[in-house]
Amino acid sequence: MRKLSDYRVVFTLINAINIGKEEYPYGAYIRVLRQLSCVNKHYVWTNLLQMAEGYVADYEKKFGAVPENLTMEEVEEGARSVLLSAPEAGQGSAILTLLGDYQNRPAGLS
Repeated sequence: MRKLSDYRVVFTLINAINIGKEEYPYGAYIRVLRQLSCVNKHYVWTNLLQMAEGYVADYEKKFGAVPENLTMEEVEEGARSVLLSAPEAGQGSAILTLLGDYQNRPAGLS
């Protein structure tokens, strides 16, 4: 049976993740997730790390470089936000075509 001291590092990192998402810069949150995924090979940590990196990438596509002082929670909100700008050339007509196809689908299809 393992001693509690064997899990001390893991518990400390998990606590840092719980606090860090809302209270510390996003970079610190991602660093802790990287450390935790190395120390504890459970898929949850690697999935959380991939999701966090994905949110950062989405934020960067929309707004450019992420300010270092943003929390991970703020980065997620920015990544999920909808840009209120005109679609790029060609995108608007494609969206309208898809919407028209959906509205004109045969009865019984969902």
